Amino acid sequence: MAALQTIRERAGVGVGIVIGLALIAFVMGDVFTSGSSIKNSKLNVVGEIDGEDISIITFQNAVNEAENAYKASTGGYLNEEQMAQIRESVWSSMIYTTILDEQAEELGLSVSEDEMFNLIYGDNISPVIYNAFGTQNPDEIRQIIQYIISNPNAGINWQSIQDEVENNRAFEKYSALAIEEMYRTGVPASITLAQGLLESGYGLSELAVKGNNHFGIKCHNTWSGAKVYHDDDAEGECFRKYDSPEESFRDHSDFLRYRDRYKFLFDLDPEDYKGWAHGLRKAGYATDPKYPEKLIRLIEEHELYRFDSMRPAETEDEVQQIPESPAQLEQAKPLTSRQREVFRFALSRQMYSQNGVPFVYAEEGETYASIARSYRLFHKEILKFNDLKQEQELLPGTVVYLQKKKKASHPGLDRYVVEDGQTLREISQRFAVRMKNLCRLNGIEENHSLREGDVLQLR
Repeated sequence: MAALQTIRERAGVGVGIVIGLALIAFVMGDVFTSGSSIKNSKLNVVGEIDGEDISIITFQNAVNEAENAYKASTGGYLNEEQMAQIRESVWSSMIYTTILDEQAEELGLSVSEDEMFNLIYGDNISPVIYNAFGTQNPDEIRQIIQYIISNPNAGINWQSIQDEVENNRAFEKYSALAIEEMYRTGVPASITLAQGLLESGYGLSELAVKGNNHFGIKCHNTWSGAKVYHDDDAEGECFRKYDSPEESFRDHSDFLRYRDRYKFLFDLDPEDYKGWAHGLRKAGYATDPKYPEKLIRLIEEHELYRFDSMRPAETEDEVQQIPESPAQLEQAKPLTSRQREVFRFALSRQMYSQNGVPFVYAEEGETYASIARSYRLFHKEILKFNDLKQEQELLPGTVVYLQKKKKASHPGLDRYVVEDGQTLREISQRFAVRMKNLCRLNGIEENHSLREGDVLQLR
């Protein structure tokens, strides 16, 4: 059994895999946070993770296995700094495993016994198993596993390998959330995962643990959901609290998709993670000047870019596609001569379409009444089309619709985050959606005063 010899040569590889797990490969600046503490006065206890004592023996055994794995793979000697990094990494892995298990349970992302059996013995063997055993032959893998189980002294940490299979599968399920969000909103999966890892300290930050807030999104003025308070730029700042990590993922995607300052990002290629990383910093998502480099490093170290070309599970009836950029969807489209003929409008000036509704830009000296006459419309008609009760001053460049606006926005423009000073009518004109329908969609009156940060449903 050539493969068995490979196993023996890589004794302790399971721990090595755990240390190299995508989500914990980096040594965090402060690993002893978020429900964990290395400071513990209890005899024979090195620390506590989520209320559970970790014995010195358990911790030291894990450190020893990691040390042996490192030496086996490099053949080198570990200095004190390297040993300190290994100890921190082992502790981080213990924390991560605990937190991941809890969050996976909440999301239904836990790995069942049947699924584990299939990943180890079945028709869908995990890549972790293939990599650990150095063979692609399923029959040979099963033979090796049987040998390990029958020979506890074989020098193989079989439990660590199984743990890695489970963790790897759980991460795949988390990545599936990011892929689904990519096809719902257009935010690249790699960016979602990298931001989640960075902003949440690998899922271990106080905000992630206490509030399921994986992206550091603050309350802002109009957040009506649950809240959690945390010292950030100022003491005791308000952050959004979610019922589950899944809600945090969705809110993060919507946060980027429906705010004007991020719209230019969606004009980038979905696989241009470097452009997105730099664009997020430019748009003001983070103040750290090294924020782009940190995201890019995470993406490349963990190969998160591979998720940007993946698709979510597709039904037979529907092939999901990444939505168009909101900036492109909002862009007015010039009508061709043939299109204008369909609308039965004069061909004397350029006309445009927004959300499928034809309009013109007002010119110097024009009024709603004069435009109505030009297109053989009643004065009251054109006022109604533009949600006006009476004639008002018409400035050059103003959008004037020549037909009824739609009841809902273009698919892909589900909502809009209000900017300072905007009115309901301005937003109605921008998206070519009737004011009465905007009011109905949002449960408000036409005279409702909007505030900066208000989220309006457009469809």
